[in-house]
Formats: sequence, C-alpha cells, structure tokens
Amino acid sequence: MRYVEDATCRPVTDVASRCTCTPEVTREEPAGSAEGTWYVSVPATAEDGGTAFVPRAAAFGLTP
Repeated sequence: MRYVEDATCRPVTDVASRCTCTPEVTREEPAGSAEGTWYVSVPATAEDGGTAFVPRAAAFGLTP
C-alpha cells in the first residue's frame, strides 16, 4: 500500500477540481499482493478547511 502526500489539482468548475497523483510502484509490490480488485481511498481537504473521505474513489485489478 502506498501513501501519496500531494496531488496535482486543476479546477473543472467554479466549485470542483480534478486532482491526480502517480505513486511509484516497485516490481516487487504487485508480486506480493493479493490478486483481484483493489480500491483507491482518498482523503481530501478543501481550501476552506473542509474535509471529505472517499473510500472507493477508483479501482484497479491485479492478475498473475
């Protein structure tokens, strides 16, 4: 599991932004992980200090 400190964000509307990040994954990490669907969870903090947590913001699969 990887922790990413920051993301690059750009506004898509007056009240919403789209943020992306790219964690580095070593060759050994997927080999030692369980096969199947994995989910990306995202904590977010707004400029006004508000926070939100999305437990399944994205999904990806690992196959042998």
